[in-house]
Amino acid sequence: MRASLRVLITGATACVLLSGVAEARTVNGCAIKAKTSCAGKNLRGQNLRGVNLRKANLRGADISNADLSGADLTSANLYGAKLFYTKLDKANLTSANLYAAKLFYSKVDNANLTNAKLYAAKLFYTKLDNANLTNANLTAAKLFYAKLSYANLTNADLTASKLFYSKVTSADLSYANLSYAELTGSDLTGATLKATNFSHANLLGATLSVSSLDQGLLGGATMPDGMVHN
Repeated sequence: MRASLRVLITGATACVLLSGVAEARTVNGCAIKAKTSCAGKNLRGQNLRGVNLRKANLRGADISNADLSGADLTSANLYGAKLFYTKLDKANLTSANLYAAKLFYSKVDNANLTNAKLYAAKLFYTKLDNANLTNANLTAAKLFYAKLSYANLTNADLTASKLFYSKVTSADLSYANLSYAELTGSDLTGATLKATNFSHANLLGATLSVSSLDQGLLGGATMPDGMVHN
């Protein structure tokens, strides 16, 4: 009898624990889970490290000062979202929609932004060092004073983007489209620019090479024709 009772209690406890695990965490009416619908929700300052928000609808949401380090935001909709001072380092933003998103002072180092849509996004003072932006759409994006050192921008579309005073040292811009882009004052020292399209781009004051005393061993940029600029 006691053995049977013990089995029943254990089974009931397991059910409670399993239901607790299955239940998504809710923040200000937003269920933190894949495919959640949280358009316009307030997630400011939340600890969301490593959460699964694949295909989540976060259109217009305020995620400022939140920690999304290592989070999975694959194919998430972040159209017009506010991401001021947000931590997105090592986050997976593959194919995410960041159209017109505001990423002022955000940390997106080592993040995966392959095929991400950053059309007209505002990335003022944003850190994107070592980020993977392969095939990303950054058309008309504003990258004022952004940091993109060692970023992979292979085949990225930066048409009419504004990279005023951005640091793009040792980044890979092979086959990227920078037509009509504004690169005033930007530092492209050591960048790979193989087959990069600079048609009608403004490179006024941009740095393509500096002395070894200024930048150590970075060397000159590799130009579209394959030559190294010295």
